[in-house]
Amino acid sequence: MRNRALSRHAKIIAAEAKATTPTAVVYRIIENDYRAVKETADHIRYVLEREKGVSLPGALSSRWIINRLHDVEELNSVEEVLKEYGAEYSVIPFEWDEYREKKLVYEGRLPIDILRSGRYYNMPLTQRLSINHDIYKYKKNYVTNRRGGRALAIGEAERMDVRPDWVILLDWDVLLLPEQWANLRHALREMTSNKDITQQLNIRSADVSFRLVDHTAAYMPRQYRVGRIQSAIKLAPVGEKTKRWREPSKDGASLEQPILFHAFKESKPHRMDRGYMVNLFDELKALDTTVAAKYHGFTDRTLLMYNETILQLEKQRYRDLVAKKVSNPNERDLELKSLIDTLIKDADYSKTQGPWSVTYKTELPPSRNKHDYYSVKPYYWPDPNTKTGLPYIRRDGERIPGSVLYDVGSEKYDRTALANMFRNTTVLILAYHMTEDETYAKKAVDNVRVWFLNEETRQTPHSMYAQIHWGVNGNLGRSTGVLEFRSVFFFLDAMRLLEASTSFTEEDSTAFKIWMTNYSNYLDTSKQAKTEYKHDNNHGTFFDVQRLALAAYLNDIDTFLWLAQSDVARILEQFDLDGSMPEEMIRPTQLHYMMFALQGWLIVAHMASRAGVDLWSYTEPGEKRPA
Repeated sequence: MRNRALSRHAKIIAAEAKATTPTAVVYRIIENDYRAVKETADHIRYVLEREKGVSLPGALSSRWIINRLHDVEELNSVEEVLKEYGAEYSVIPFEWDEYREKKLVYEGRLPIDILRSGRYYNMPLTQRLSINHDIYKYKKNYVTNRRGGRALAIGEAERMDVRPDWVILLDWDVLLLPEQWANLRHALREMTSNKDITQQLNIRSADVSFRLVDHTAAYMPRQYRVGRIQSAIKLAPVGEKTKRWREPSKDGASLEQPILFHAFKESKPHRMDRGYMVNLFDELKALDTTVAAKYHGFTDRTLLMYNETILQLEKQRYRDLVAKKVSNPNERDLELKSLIDTLIKDADYSKTQGPWSVTYKTELPPSRNKHDYYSVKPYYWPDPNTKTGLPYIRRDGERIPGSVLYDVGSEKYDRTALANMFRNTTVLILAYHMTEDETYAKKAVDNVRVWFLNEETRQTPHSMYAQIHWGVNGNLGRSTGVLEFRSVFFFLDAMRLLEASTSFTEEDSTAFKIWMTNYSNYLDTSKQAKTEYKHDNNHGTFFDVQRLALAAYLNDIDTFLWLAQSDVARILEQFDLDGSMPEEMIRPTQLHYMMFALQGWLIVAHMASRAGVDLWSYTEPGEKRPA
C-alpha cells in the first residue's frame, strides 16, 4: 500500500511539473559571416540535417532569423536550405539606402585625429582594430544588428497565438540534439523567478551552456568559436509597462519591447577574435566601396578632377564650332573655342619639349644612383667653417641656386624636370582628347615611357632623396620631400584619358600601374611618408591629395574611401571653431600658408565628393568645418 501511495504521489508530482513546465521558442539568428571561409549555407545544412527527425519536447519550438545578409547570393543560398528542411524563418533585409547614411565617428577622442597619431602607430594590432571598429560603430551596428535581431525575435514571440514564457537566442551554428533539448527544457523549469534566474546564472551557467551546445568541432576550424548562447529572455507578463530594447541612437532598434530578464549567457566571456575583427573591418570597407559604385558610379576609371560629361560636351561643341556647324555662336561658345585653341597651341609647343628623366640631372644624389629622384632643401648652404661644408647651415630667406622651379641651376636636381613632365604631358593628353589627334598622344606616351618605364631612364619609385639636408639624417631626404610629387593627382586624371589612345599600349598601361603601385607602397611604408601623413597641417592634407589619387587610379577603392572618410578627423584637427587654421597662422607668412592649405582641402574635398563622401558640408558638434 505504501509503495502504491508513493507511486501515485510521484505521478501527481510529475503531472504538476509537466503542467507548469515553461514554454520557450528557440531562435537561431543568421548573421553576416566574417570568417575567412564563408560557408553559412553549408553550416546551416549540417545543423538541420543532424537535427532532422528530432522530436522537440512539447514546450519548445524552433525558428530562424536571417539578419541583414548583404550578400545576395549568400542570402538566396541560406533561404533555399531553410525552405528545403521546412524551417520557419523571418528575414530582416539589408537596406543599402539605410547603410549609406551611416557615418564614421571621430568626436570625443584625444587626440581627435587618432588614426594619424604616434600613439596609434605604437599600439598592438588588436588595439588599433578596436579603434577602427569604434570609428565604424554606426556602420558596424547596422550590419551586425545584434539587438535588431533580438528585438524581432521577442516581437514575434509576443504576437504568437500561444505566447511563450521564454525566448532563447542562439548563434546560427548551434546544434541541438535530443539530449540538449531535454537539458534546455530542464533548465527552464528550474528558473521560476528572477531570484532563481540569478542563482542559475551563478551556479549552473557553465553546465547549461556547454551541455546545450555541440560545437561541431569536427566540421568547423578550431580557431573559430561557434555555438554561442546569446541569451535567454523571460518575457514580462502581458500588460506590463514597456520600454525600449536600447536607445535607437546607439543601436538603431526602435521597437517597443516589454521589460526583459536576462537568465544565462555563455560561461566564459566572449572575446572578439583578431581574425574576425580584421575580416569585419575589411567587409565594412568593401560595403562602402559597393555604395560608391552603386550610388555614385565610382570606379578606378572615374575622373577625380575633371567632369567627363562636361569634357565630352565641350569636345563636341568645339568640333562643331571649328566645322562652322554653329550658326550663331554665343559669348560662351567663343570663350570655349579660344580656350581650346590656346590649349592646342600650348600642346604644339609641348611636342617640341622633353622628354624628361631623372637620369638627365647633372648632380648625383647621395645614393650615387642617377635613377633616384633628388632635390635639396632650399635655405641650406655649405658651412664655410668646415672642410667638407657639412652639415649645411640655414640662411634665412636665401635659396640655394637650383632649388627654385625653372631657376638657373635647377638642372642639377629633379624638381623642375618633374614639374615640366607633369605639366607638358597633361597638356598633350588634353589636346589629344579634344582633337583625337594621335600625334599629341604619341608625344605624351614618349614622356611617360622615359620618366617611368624605360629601364635606362626611369625613376625608382620613391622620393627618399627629395629635399636633402646635406650632413643630416644620413643624407636622406626630409619628410617634406614627399610632397614634391603631390601634383600627381591631376596627372593621373590625364592618364585615364590617355587609355583611349592606340599609342599607349596595354603593356605600357600595365607597367605604369606597376610603377604607381610600388610608389604607393613607398608612401604606405616609409618613415618619411608616415611622418607627412601624421602632420596636422597642410603637409598632411597634401599627403592625402596624392595618396587618394593613387588609390583611386590603382582601383584600391577601399583605401580611397577610408582616407576620404577619415579626413573628417583632419577637419576637426586643423580648423578652429571660427574656421581659422591655427597651425598655418603661426607661420610668418600666414596668409600664404592658409591659402596653400585651403587649396589642398579644395582638392581633397573635390576628389572625395566623386565617391559620395561629403567634406564640403561636414558639420560636427561645435560647428567645425572647412572655412
